[in-house]
Amino acid sequence: MISNLRFEISDFPKRAGELSITASLRAHTRRLLRSVWWWLREVSGDAAYENYLRSAVRKQKHCGAGGPPMSRHEFYLDSLRRRYSGVSRCC
Repeated sequence: MISNLRFEISDFPKRAGELSITASLRAHTRRLLRSVWWWLREVSGDAAYENYLRSAVRKQKHCGAGGPPMSRHEFYLDSLRRRYSGVSRCC
């Protein structure tokens, strides 16, 4: 029966470089997917709050200015206010 078949990696003969090629391919694919995910979050604005927090901490270290950072909810409301408070025209 098919359900009784179990294959282990050790059941198959390996050549010297097979495992390293497979591991290298997996690592490369993982790096590629992480890069694509990072890019997608940056372009869509999903990472805006994390970027704001990093910037706020940097400014606080170097300048000593500013109070505590905004919460995620306050940041969202502030970004909406900045986006829609000014005049927006196409011409």
